[in-house]
Amino acid sequence: MLWRVHGRQFRKSTGETGKQAAKEALRKKLDDVRSQGGQAPIADPTKITYEILRKGYLDHFQIQKMKSLKTRKTEGGFNGKEGDNFVCGLDHLDKFFEGRKIGQIVEGQITAYVKYLQDKGLGNAAINRSLAILRRMFNIAKDDRLISVTMIPNIKTRMLEEPPPREGFIRHAEFLRLVDESDPKALPPYLRAVVVTAYHTGMRKGELLKLEWANIDLAEGLIRLRAEQTKNKKTRLIPLNGETINILKSLKMQNPFAPVDSLVFLSRRGKQILDASFNKVWNSVCARLKIKQSTEEGDVISHWEPDGTYVGLIPHDLRRSYVRSIDNSGVPQAIGQRITGHLDASVYANYNQKHREDLQFAVQQREAYLASGKA
Repeated sequence: MLWRVHGRQFRKSTGETGKQAAKEALRKKLDDVRSQGGQAPIADPTKITYEILRKGYLDHFQIQKMKSLKTRKTEGGFNGKEGDNFVCGLDHLDKFFEGRKIGQIVEGQITAYVKYLQDKGLGNAAINRSLAILRRMFNIAKDDRLISVTMIPNIKTRMLEEPPPREGFIRHAEFLRLVDESDPKALPPYLRAVVVTAYHTGMRKGELLKLEWANIDLAEGLIRLRAEQTKNKKTRLIPLNGETINILKSLKMQNPFAPVDSLVFLSRRGKQILDASFNKVWNSVCARLKIKQSTEEGDVISHWEPDGTYVGLIPHDLRRSYVRSIDNSGVPQAIGQRITGHLDASVYANYNQKHREDLQFAVQQREAYLASGKA
């Protein structure tokens, strides 16, 4: 193994006979060198493998406590075992690049990887997310001085054109059908509480399913999200309307001695609501009730395709519905962005979906203005 301290180069055998043990010895030595103020080597590309890039990537996510770092619940790719750390999108990279030296991960191989993913039926957005992970691996290795910038392949030029941002929202009458307490076909009570809160706050589904009682101030009518609980790492204050406050009070009364760090929304069995189970019930109810997903072009009736694919309203449409409703209510965009947590005005604008009736109303408003004699 090779390393540098204050510009001086050192070389030493790992003393290991096994390949995996030698790699681990190299990793530990580099950690020691860094901790003592030395520099990690600019490595021979024949010595650094995809596995080393992968480990550095996961170590970085663990140190930074990134929300996208997950713990595997069942055995998965790359000989993954239950309890291992992983990031969504790694499995495809693992299967394609396993055992390869970084000198072999060149532009031609990345093009082959894109074709491999396309053959598996992945869309352009999913492929780009996977390429972004690989690019991040190389950049972390560069920052750790494992590799030089010249060893990084041009991944960006292999990224594909993505479709326009998703469109869709739910109109208020359809929302009332979806959460109708008197209709046994509508959402069950435990999910109704989540959906009503989402509709009246614009919060992301992930934020709601992990919401704790410590985040809620019923006296002030606010939800306070800490920086580590939000996608953009910014604290957020979210005002609550009367219906949402009543729902939260009702949940609190059901468990008045719940610890402040316990979850607000629980399943029928009092457990955490999992994302997959939420989606399963959501899709079934929306299709059963034929809930309309509205867009500027018209409406889509929620349904199941013959191959079992769900088409229609999705949970994230509630967030777009919130942005649309507060904009139509005359709330300034700056205030709306503070509530929803959108740092980019253009992203917020994409969420501000309009129906063709909104466009027709604009014409009526203009006609009234012209007729008023103030033009």
